[in-house]
Amino acid sequence: MVVLRFFMGTSAVELGCVFRENSVVEGDRPVLSFNYPVIGRVNRNYRAYRVKVVSGVNARLTIVWPILENAQEQEFQINDISAMGLSFLVHSNERQFEAGNKLTLCIEVPGTKTLEINGNIRHLSKTRAPKGTMVLCGIQFDLESRSLATDVEKMAAAIQRLQLREIAEKTAGLRGVRLIK
Repeated sequence: MVVLRFFMGTSAVELGCVFRENSVVEGDRPVLSFNYPVIGRVNRNYRAYRVKVVSGVNARLTIVWPILENAQEQEFQINDISAMGLSFLVHSNERQFEAGNKLTLCIEVPGTKTLEINGNIRHLSKTRAPKGTMVLCGIQFDLESRSLATDVEKMAAAIQRLQLREIAEKTAGLRGVRLIK
């Protein structure tokens, strides 16, 4: 039995399936085949909504502590952010990060207050990037106060507004497209 989990907003849908086989489709795309689910459930409020940071938003983080040695850079572009954490991309040849490490981050987003936050590295995942492979580093925040948590939520909301504004500008000239504001 395998549990397949996917996320829809703050809910997680879990399906109990039986693994069937590894397959290849359309030439060289590997896929996993499963039987039809025998059981399923929806877990509400499973995780906080993650806001994807689009390329037009200059959301950056700087690692304040520990000081990285032999790193190509100390400042990174944020990939996504939620009220509970964030992720950022690191060059795959840098071995500065390990799951469980504690970090102090300085997060800067245009139009919001700069935040200094402590966090733990929860996962490291290889991902494809335009210039080779990179590592996605997921951080869970250590929110010391409710006011800090509120500031993080405001920052995530500001990034989402910037993202929606960019989408609205890109689709302004299209006919038949109407975004709700």
